[in-house]
Order: sequence, then C-alpha cells, then structure tokens
Amino acid sequence: MQEKLESISDKEFFFLGLVYAASVVSLFLQLPLLSIFFAGAVFWYCYIKIKKFDSMKNWVKCDAKLIKWNTLKKIYNYSPESYIYVPDCLYTYTYNSQKYIGQNISFYPRDSMTQDLFESYQFTQNIKYTINKGIYVNPDNPEESVVFRDMAFKSAPIYKGGVVLAIITIIISIIQVVIKVI
Repeated sequence: MQEKLESISDKEFFFLGLVYAASVVSLFLQLPLLSIFFAGAVFWYCYIKIKKFDSMKNWVKCDAKLIKWNTLKKIYNYSPESYIYVPDCLYTYTYNSQKYIGQNISFYPRDSMTQDLFESYQFTQNIKYTINKGIYVNPDNPEESVVFRDMAFKSAPIYKGGVVLAIITIIISIIQVVIKVI
C-alpha cells in the first residue's frame, strides 16, 4: 500500500515562514550572505514543490474500485476540544497490468478536512462517486495516486509566493553585498 502523499501542514508552513523570516532579519542585520542562504533554502524547497505540482498535470486517469470509505474524527493539534473530520478511504486500481491499493484523496490532504460532520459526510459521498469515475496515477511511480488531482493546485500559490519572496530577498542581498564592496 502506498504511503500518504506529503502536503503543506501547519508545521511545514510555520518552519518555511521561520526560515524566510530569518532571511529577512539577516538582511536588516546587514548579513547578506546569511540572508542569501536562508532565502535560497526557501527558494529551493518551494521550487521542488512547484515541480511536483507541475508533474501532476501528466498523471494518468485510471479506473478504480472503492474498498473502504468512512469519515474519521481526529483530534486537531491545538486543543483536545478542537477536532476535525477526515475522510478515510482505500481503493484498488490497475496500471500497466499491475494492481495497486491507494488511499490518497488529494496531494493536499487539508482540502478534505473539516470541522463540520455533515460537510465531511458530503465530501465522503463525493469521494465514493468520484472514485467510480476514476483516479489519477503517477505514470513515473504508479504506486502514487490521488482521487482529486486538481486540489493540489490550490496550494501552489503558497509555494509560488515563496519563490517570488525568496528571489526578491536574494536580489536585495546581492545589492547589499555590491554596496559593501564598492
């Protein structure tokens, strides 16, 4: 069975923001090389994610059969009183005459989470209907699949924004270095 696809989580977003903040602070402290390092790390990380999203455009639609689906209640990180409902599903599919079992709803699992039980139930019903119409499989790694490929593009602007901010910071840092040299 395939592993869950990675997604942007609260922790990932926090650390990405923290690294970018370190880059900006380095700029203000007149440490442009350190700023370039941190901004470069943000740029590299975001660029890799964007490439992953772009590769999903080439994923192939395959027939699938739903094995299991239900709505799970999971405790959210912030407090025991705050919880979210997360759809849980398993499906089988065949790609190039090989059978696989999938469980990923979307590349960005947070899109399928909700605090509303009824909304989660409706989404779970939508999963059941959509799987019968087919799922998307990575032709380069057929063990990787998702039910909703297009949901991945919702988080792409976060990473594209990270790339733009990193480039701006790197340019400003380079200008600082040039000014120090002159």
